Amino acid sequence: MNGRIGVYNKWPKIDPDSSMALGRVQDRLIFRHRKWLNRYQLTFDCTVWEMTGCTSDTFYQHFSDQFEEGMTWLNYGEWQIDHIFPLAAVDPSDTSSILGAFNYRNLRPVWAKTNSTKGATVSSPRPTHGHLTRGHPDLLQTIPADQLLKL
Repeated sequence: MNGRIGVYNKWPKIDPDSSMALGRVQDRLIFRHRKWLNRYQLTFDCTVWEMTGCTSDTFYQHFSDQFEEGMTWLNYGEWQIDHIFPLAAVDPSDTSSILGAFNYRNLRPVWAKTNSTKGATVSSPRPTHGHLTRGHPDLLQTIPADQLLKL
């Protein structure tokens, strides 16, 4: 048995605002993005935070600021990570589109029921042209948010 399993069973009791709460979401991001990349036999030599274009602190704040009433880091699972511009709509041959879809500005917390009914449809706000970043994972030069999203 992996030692992490015991830690995950206890994480809400220890400190819900610790890195353990974010670690659970980070693990899900890694799994989801790796699964999509594997489907197209693609690889990126970078961390999950390089791929999302932010630090873990920025991601934590970005998601916390978007929580709807009742959402907390403790009840992750009742809410899910939504790709505003869905991965199903991304061109796997276009690195910029891939990084745009993985960028933290394209991610938001959504109630699980809402997310499952949304499916692979684009929801508002929508990234312009599907590109949120430009360049290669090693560069990750982000474009200002006000130039990215239609309000």
